[in-house]
Amino acid sequence: MSLSKLTVSRIINVVRNDKVSAERINSLMRFIQLPGLTNKRGIVRNLGMALGQGLLDRGAQYSEGKYGVSLGKGWNPFDPNAPGSVGYELQCTGIADAACAAIMRAKAQLPALQDASLKSRTEGFAHAGVGIETTDGGSYVIDWWLTLDVDNPYLFHFADWDNAKGDKGIRYGDFRGFP
Repeated sequence: MSLSKLTVSRIINVVRNDKVSAERINSLMRFIQLPGLTNKRGIVRNLGMALGQGLLDRGAQYSEGKYGVSLGKGWNPFDPNAPGSVGYELQCTGIADAACAAIMRAKAQLPALQDASLKSRTEGFAHAGVGIETTDGGSYVIDWWLTLDVDNPYLFHFADWDNAKGDKGIRYGDFRGFP
């Protein structure tokens, strides 16, 4: 059995109904319709967080020097390396972690699913997604970070995703199943 539209729709329902996953994935950016942005929303959001991180660091330095106010050494809610921070939770790894946990809790409702786990790319820029193993040995990736839309992630054969072949991904709205 390959990855079917029905299996993916069930997985999406599980993730949509998981509060933590839905909050990490869904972004107002999903409503912005700009050519070329559809599969780059996560990149844009991460750039915004990086800018925020830089501004907060400068602001904290300014306030500590001028007003004597300290938010704590190294405090920055956009730091992607600080577990529990907004930056950590909203990056690709935080999204994939939450989605994997939700999917595995609902595994009994997903008969074609063998396993769901965090996958990290070995080629291209560092990136993580939800690895899906089907009962027939198929290996796929569901990538919500690209769209920041819980209802319309990108789907890949694992090998294409791992080799950073973004053009091989299919948005769920256009997906008819993988052979």
